[in-house]
Amino acid sequence: MKLGVSIYSYGSDIGTGKMTVREAIEHAASLGAKGIELIDEEHFPNWPQTTVKQITDLRDYIKSLGMEIACFDAYIPDMVRHNRRETAQELKEAIINRIMIADILETRNIRMLYLGTGFETMKEMILEVMPYLEKYDKAWGLE
Repeated sequence: MKLGVSIYSYGSDIGTGKMTVREAIEHAASLGAKGIELIDEEHFPNWPQTTVKQITDLRDYIKSLGMEIACFDAYIPDMVRHNRRETAQELKEAIINRIMIADILETRNIRMLYLGTGFETMKEMILEVMPYLEKYDKAWGLE
């Protein structure tokens, strides 16, 4: 068993500017953490326009500290536009995007939070993206 830390635990310090995401990761490493949990819109620079390079830079930085990304948390947006909710197809594309990001991060574990209404049920949503989860060997956990 290894010690892991969710960077969400540093949310107050990151949110108030007392600490950067990288400083929080460094602090977790100094405590002996071997795993890190990241949240897309809270920990990735320029989210949602984060580039693949920015994602790989963060991944490589974490690896340079002797740690791994234990879990990638993702919010699935259901109302990106001000005038309508996302369609089921747009939500599916957003989820597939998060699966691809998890693959870039080299983590198997994804915890997606979805509070919207574009799919009738969470089960329906999971079934729609199951081929991608299987193809990229990802495990989807729920909050």
